Amino acid sequence: MATASITKQFVISDDSVCQRLIDEMYNTKRKKRKRTTDPDAYEKGVKLLKQFSSR
Repeated sequence: MATASITKQFVISDDSVCQRLIDEMYNTKRKKRKRTTDPDAYEKGVKLLKQFSSR
């Protein structure tokens, strides 16, 4: 990550946007992503790596 993006200052000029930001910061119930597992993920990954590997 670039240093400029870390130190960038954001300006909120709209009260409704400011309130939405505050609500999101204090929102404890965040949506969790469902993780799906693919039983063949390893084999698919090996095949994809073989395409780019000389071994």
